[in-house]
Amino acid sequence: LKIDNIGANDNFFDLGGHSLSATQLVSRIRNAFDVEIPIKTIFEFPILEELALQIEPLKLQDETIQAPPIEPVSRKQDLPLSFSQQRLWFLDKLASGSANYNIPTAIRLKGRLNIQVLERCIQTLIKRHETLRTTFNEKDGEPVQIIHPSLDFKLPVEDFSSFPTEDALEKAHQLAAQDAANPFDLANGPLFRIRLIKLAKDDYVVLFNLHHTITDGWSMGILVREVAHLYQALSKNHPSPLPELKIQYADYAVWQRKWLKGTTLQKHLDFWKKFLGVHPPALELPTDFPRPAMQTFNGRTIKEVLPKDLSQQIIQFSRKEGVTLFMTLLAAFQTLLYRYSNQSDILVGSPIANRTRTEVENLIGFFVNTLVFKAHFEPDLNFRNLLKQIRENSLKIYAHQDVPFEQVVEALQPERDLSRSPLFQVAFILQNAPFERMELPDLTLEPFEADNPTSKYDLTLNAVETPEGIECYLEFNTDLFAEQTAHRMLGHFQNILCRALEDAKKPLTAIDFLTDEEKDLILRKWNRTARAFPDGTTVHQLFEEIVNQQPDAPAVQYFETKLTYEELNRRANQLAHHLIKLGVQKDEVVGFSLHRGPNIPIAMLAILKAGAGFLSIDPTYPMERIEYMMSDSELRFLITDSQIVGHLATAPKTVILLDEESQLIAQMPVTNPEVATDTQNLAYVIYTSGSTGKPKGTLLPHRGLCNLAKAQQRAFNITPKSRILQFSSLSFDASVWETVMALLNGATLVLADQASIGDGLKLTKILKEQKITTITLPPSVLAVMPEVELPNLQTIITAGEKCTLDLVNRWGKGRQFVNAYGPTETTVCASMFEVQPDLNIPPPIGKPIDNFKLYITDPYGNLTP
Repeated sequence: LKIDNIGANDNFFDLGGHSLSATQLVSRIRNAFDVEIPIKTIFEFPILEELALQIEPLKLQDETIQAPPIEPVSRKQDLPLSFSQQRLWFLDKLASGSANYNIPTAIRLKGRLNIQVLERCIQTLIKRHETLRTTFNEKDGEPVQIIHPSLDFKLPVEDFSSFPTEDALEKAHQLAAQDAANPFDLANGPLFRIRLIKLAKDDYVVLFNLHHTITDGWSMGILVREVAHLYQALSKNHPSPLPELKIQYADYAVWQRKWLKGTTLQKHLDFWKKFLGVHPPALELPTDFPRPAMQTFNGRTIKEVLPKDLSQQIIQFSRKEGVTLFMTLLAAFQTLLYRYSNQSDILVGSPIANRTRTEVENLIGFFVNTLVFKAHFEPDLNFRNLLKQIRENSLKIYAHQDVPFEQVVEALQPERDLSRSPLFQVAFILQNAPFERMELPDLTLEPFEADNPTSKYDLTLNAVETPEGIECYLEFNTDLFAEQTAHRMLGHFQNILCRALEDAKKPLTAIDFLTDEEKDLILRKWNRTARAFPDGTTVHQLFEEIVNQQPDAPAVQYFETKLTYEELNRRANQLAHHLIKLGVQKDEVVGFSLHRGPNIPIAMLAILKAGAGFLSIDPTYPMERIEYMMSDSELRFLITDSQIVGHLATAPKTVILLDEESQLIAQMPVTNPEVATDTQNLAYVIYTSGSTGKPKGTLLPHRGLCNLAKAQQRAFNITPKSRILQFSSLSFDASVWETVMALLNGATLVLADQASIGDGLKLTKILKEQKITTITLPPSVLAVMPEVELPNLQTIITAGEKCTLDLVNRWGKGRQFVNAYGPTETTVCASMFEVQPDLNIPPPIGKPIDNFKLYITDPYGNLTP
């Protein structure tokens, strides 16, 4: 803890202890008392006196498996790689020339720098640490470490001091980014690069870049610290103050291979199998861009600082709850991921120094191990109970930290997915001992924040405890997330911490983490959709207005058969009067089951004019479904013909056969019936599949159809010259969508028999011959249509299924392409997305249509970001 005076009643964690320093304490106790004390014991007995009382009983139990000491081995033998090194070597063989596992660090030096002394410091470090002289060769198919006896090093210097200060800094950042992206050759080495940039007379930047096979985050701290100590001594012509290293990394690799095997290894692996389970699910976060088929590592890092007062509250809360800062921040981060994904098991990776033995604390090398922290969420889980779960799990995890991550992956054998990292896709890091300013004679060392254009995972949250507050660095994959999304994530993370500390007993599903600006955007700005439409008019009244405006315009075409608006209205009126005479009541459901043709819009309009609501029954449906629909809707009237009725097992009380009763119907008045209906009266019924397995009938009023028609007119530029194909099955609400799009906007509704639209070739022929301008199709139908010239086709609307970017690219060029979405209950459509030429993702469902509001919530009714 770097504290001189500690009393028997002092609390380890109150003095600044954390998980990493607890691991070091375990190592010190092992050396001093020859006993293996579990890290869990330190959390259970953090007061010094209580902890001391646990040592003797543990010595008497002697049940723990103690690892042998690490000892030097002969360099004349083939030296194996550590497990972690071997994994990176293998990955490099698969994708050589990659900079994904470079570890760059930049330090700014201000003051009088002696460049020759700095170079000697680095040369001394190269002699001191074998890893800096190590390369990797292959022997009999297995990798081996090659430790070179010496390595010549000259410090390259880039001089930008002739440029203005800002330009020099920009060039330094550019050079740092270029160097970070430059790969290493593991076979030929060297596996590090160090270069000096001169910004001004007394202002420099040192770029350190080492391959991960020879270093880790802890090692980079050792590197900088030892350079500083050496510079202080050598600049005064004093000998090196650094104590001799008793072992080197190669000794550790041999020790690890000998110890971590057999029952020792199996004991650890059994824990991980039980803890993580078989085939743990991948984290499915909503992304801005489609996930590439192969995992990419393009990234960027953004920074936000938690307010100082909030940071202090988090630290105090952690102590009160008996957890570390790491555990509290991890709990908040996993809560955020849970709320984003709604997955009950959230797996997050986190590196641990893994320097559980004092012999390796001062070595530069790849010791870091990756641990997987799993949190299980239930709807009523609160933050306090989540913390208890994470604390308990963490202590178990720390007890099994020795087994390399590579071994865990191999043991669990997760399903191979080249688009993601195995076991976890998001990481969390708490830097307990970040590099801070160091004062040397005539020289100050401080961090130089250089851009890192990579991201090892989908997301990595790196938290750093500083006097100004907890700094949060979010590294994100730029092939998945936009920068503004990353900034919002950090804002949500802060809000979750605030809400959790305010009420730790509140269910996590009830925490409101959206900002006021986001809520204003979602609730108000995105839903400003109010537009005028004929609100006091029914569907048939709106149709009759169009009849008065353009009586001779074409309304319906079925091959050579054409009906003008006047003709369609007269025939619908005659059938409506017939229905009224038969006793059809207002808001009654009247069915029709007809083959495709002009009789369908006639029947629809007639039923509406009679004050009833229509139910379209597709005659090609299975008889069982037809009978269910007629029975469930309690039909008293069915409009059909003699051919179809002959195939019905049962029929309603009154059946109107249009072919046999045509003369009777023709004697009815052609005037508009005077039935008092309003916008809330029933217009139609649609049967959907239903969540229970049985179809359910949805009743829709006139008002929604009138709004829909006007929204379609504005969205698709429907005019009297538009020709709209009626493609959908007559029992789907898309058929209503097509009908009102045409007949309530003065356009022509084009019908064709089933045989003419049954496959892609025939459908294309109809589109061309009938000069269709507007069509609504499921993506699966559009996918099988041959790509031919259709000069009249101006608008394609996809609906009913997920639309792909490929379909947009094939069919969207030179015409309007819209992806529509909506459940039946919203009167066919609730939102639309008009595709723009630069679209690079599958089209989303878009924005709400006129006079609709659209909210995306989680299963608990919370707004989602």
